[in-house]
Amino acid sequence: MANNLTQLIKKCAMEAFRASKPSDYIVGKVVSLLPLKVQVSQQITLDEDFLLVTNTANNIICTGDKVLMIRKAGGKQYVIVDKVVSG
Repeated sequence: MANNLTQLIKKCAMEAFRASKPSDYIVGKVVSLLPLKVQVSQQITLDEDFLLVTNTANNIICTGDKVLMIRKAGGKQYVIVDKVVSG
């Protein structure tokens, strides 16, 4: 009985953690620089309202580049960290 309760608590905690959209990384493709747009899937393209760009990334990214982004906790904004050069 105690084991079932422990498992239930763990399951609930993990579901709550996933629902909070913790920080994570994602790779996207720059489809436009002005205005900045990054495609992360066939259905989702992020515009500059959802993107923050580091100074380093700002100086090197071009249309067509793959970029490494970190999703801020909560999932409302992404930080473009750098250009992906392999993989």
